[in-house]
Amino acid sequence: MIPVLGITTCNQFDVFCKLVDSINHPVKVLSVLVNSSLNYFDQIREYLYSHPNHNIDKVDLAFCEQNMGCSSSWNFHIKNYPDAEYWVLCSGDVILGENDLKQINEKTRLHDGCFADKDMEFVLFALNRSMIKKVGLFDENIHPAGYEDDDYRKRMALGDADIDWFDIGAYHTSAGTIKSMPSDNQQTILHTISPLNHQYYCRKWGTYKPICTGTAKERI
Repeated sequence: MIPVLGITTCNQFDVFCKLVDSINHPVKVLSVLVNSSLNYFDQIREYLYSHPNHNIDKVDLAFCEQNMGCSSSWNFHIKNYPDAEYWVLCSGDVILGENDLKQINEKTRLHDGCFADKDMEFVLFALNRSMIKKVGLFDENIHPAGYEDDDYRKRMALGDADIDWFDIGAYHTSAGTIKSMPSDNQQTILHTISPLNHQYYCRKWGTYKPICTGTAKERI
């Protein structure tokens, strides 16, 4: 059984419903963080309680009207359940494949972390307690999104984390939170916030080298 499956959603209600329906492996706690309006929170709450999934023992629903951002949202699920053996984190624009959660459950017991292949590592992945001790949580200075995955790859390599990949069967809608935002918000993120995150990353590590394949030590 998966201890905690954390999903953060800001919009795309239809995709979220399909994601929850696609959970096909026993989950002790489904942790859902709604980074959006109260109206969207009500939609999510109504769906979760009117369409129970028999694979889920408990649903934990949280609300933040002001978007926490990617790093803080991932950390939220981990901090809320600090005693969990491991945490599975899934983007809100994914529909799970038949064996995704089963593979994660098996591999995360043998490795510090487990990531989806096909350059989709941080779309669906899991971190266990050993990973958090070696690498820590996501850097919340990177906000709201962009470079948090690169930063974590770098830290995993430097921390000599033992990671593995699984053959993802999930369908990534690629809708993405940003693509569902108003045009003005998208432009602000792309042309103002993203460059600031890039600058922060370079100040922290000295350079930026985007690598999305290979072993953890090759991701420096």
